[in-house]
Amino acid sequence: MKTLYLLRSMRPDKVAFHLADVISNATGAPVVFVCDESRGRSDTRSYAKVSMTRERFRMLGFEHLADNWGWFWGDMCYYAAAAEYPDYDAYCLLESDVYMSAAGAERFITRLEAAEFDVLAPRLERQVKPRRYSKPLKKLGLDPRWQCLFPITRMSASAVGAAYDLRMHMCEHFPDLQLNDEGVLVGAVQRNGLSFSPLELLVPDQLIRVIFATSPPYLFESLTAIEGDDLLYHPVYTMEKLLHRIEIEGAEVMRKRLSNLWPMATPQMRDQIVAALAKA
Repeated sequence: MKTLYLLRSMRPDKVAFHLADVISNATGAPVVFVCDESRGRSDTRSYAKVSMTRERFRMLGFEHLADNWGWFWGDMCYYAAAAEYPDYDAYCLLESDVYMSAAGAERFITRLEAAEFDVLAPRLERQVKPRRYSKPLKKLGLDPRWQCLFPITRMSASAVGAAYDLRMHMCEHFPDLQLNDEGVLVGAVQRNGLSFSPLELLVPDQLIRVIFATSPPYLFESLTAIEGDDLLYHPVYTMEKLLHRIEIEGAEVMRKRLSNLWPMATPQMRDQIVAALAKA
């Protein structure tokens, strides 16, 4: 499929630009940033950008947005990008804290381009119990036990249209429903009988469940020092971001999130982390 790669970010950092660079260099794939600019402009360097604002969504037909649309309605990135770049067979949305090496990107992009499924997402499957933000699917006549993760997803152009229709239906008839982007994606699969696959089945040697999750984070500077690694990592912090998160979230919270990055940190990095925790 002819795919446009979308990087979702508010303020792109080293992780985001590294991801953009390795994807664009892997196979010459097109990369566009999709940025929440409701609180100011984002610098995307030489990369094209789709600006996400309330005015943009009004143009797409969404008059009333949830206050937390910036992080809760990630599916809106698809609609905005597809409206601006309509000539693609598929759109792949990646969170800006995903990491892959150049070798990993080449393998991943090549395999993704060959996949014909309408929808791809990690852990796209039916669970025993619904997650909190998938429960509203029941009011829409859909099974709330279907779930996925959102750091890397891909939808065909027709799937994007199906997701848009579901989100619009929800806004018009159930405006108070707290249905997040993952819920819209799995809801569109059900509602329209779209073909799908869990992403880990497509790249089982690259997307490992314990490495690609929602927490705890990995350290960007340590990952870039590893040679020959083509695994996909999420979430990934720079040292700067880690130290900032310790400052704003506190030592007790962040100390619990160091299990992945601490073994990979250099002695100097560990000293910085310890000092930041002490200060916090």
